[in-house]
Amino acid sequence: MNNMFKENIGLSFNRQIEVKRSFFDVFVTTLMFDKHALSMKENNYFAPLYIYPESDNQQTSTETLKRTPNLDPTLLDEITQGLGLNFTAEKQDDANSFAPIDLLDYIYAVLHSPNYRDTYKEFLKIDFPRVPYPKIVSVN
Repeated sequence: MNNMFKENIGLSFNRQIEVKRSFFDVFVTTLMFDKHALSMKENNYFAPLYIYPESDNQQTSTETLKRTPNLDPTLLDEITQGLGLNFTAEKQDDANSFAPIDLLDYIYAVLHSPNYRDTYKEFLKIDFPRVPYPKIVSVN
């Protein structure tokens, strides 16, 4: 949660749900998050979008701390190649690039999709949600 003291956004989700519930929880926030904020019966997990370096220097301001995307570089390379777009660590106004916030938007949309929830409802009862890699769809 130290990464949430600075400018950040994160995704909270649960791994296992009660058998009588037909859905799992997912939530996006810019605030600190408690381990039972989504459900009192399950542990909730939190993934910040950015990681800030730890600093012991009390004189260091948050502006001088360079944040890095909290994304696996190997998976990011696969997504970049699949999309045919350039990855940028911060959002830019460029139609040929995508940023971590774009991936967060995609993940959040997929996890709330009724089709996704229906297709994977049994899997979502026992494990972490799995999100398919995004693909560019050409519209003709």
